[in-house]
Amino acid sequence: MLNPDIRPKVKNLIWRPLSHCLPTLAALYHRHVQINVFCPLCSSNVEDEYHVFVACSVAKSVWSMLNVADLSSLFVSSFEFWNYIIRNKNKEDINMAAMLFWTLWNNRNLKVWKDSCSPRLVLFNITITFFKEWNQAQALWTNCKVSNTTMSDRWTPAAEGRIKCNINAAVSQIEIMLYMD
Repeated sequence: MLNPDIRPKVKNLIWRPLSHCLPTLAALYHRHVQINVFCPLCSSNVEDEYHVFVACSVAKSVWSMLNVADLSSLFVSSFEFWNYIIRNKNKEDINMAAMLFWTLWNNRNLKVWKDSCSPRLVLFNITITFFKEWNQAQALWTNCKVSNTTMSDRWTPAAEGRIKCNINAAVSQIEIMLYMD
């Protein structure tokens, strides 16, 4: 469903609302946790998966800044929303949407756990930066040459009565240049 270039932790976050296992306030209340179910960011609606990522006024503002527009009126669930994104947007937009999901969830958690949150423009900038840094890291990874493992490089168990500590490392020419500056 999602592009392999998306960070694994972001893919996991996207999978959670699609599987209805994201711990939103509504989900916690449904599991008999006595809690205020209204969105901690806008206080206007019940905080469910769809509200956090699409319908909240904070989310709508940042979606609009990312030029994905206000799509909340078109959908009734996170699944419908992602289905639309995947079917109608290019790879870059899909990745940007995924990064925004991550940013919105972290901002929500900041509000819930520390009673603090970032302004909408800051959320926009965080999403753009996160997206650019991930793409740069992917470009570095793609440019790294991976050496072939020989049979002598394969792991073997420690001799009986011994403890073995395995260490594995790799350094690319790009990394050497980055750390030498």
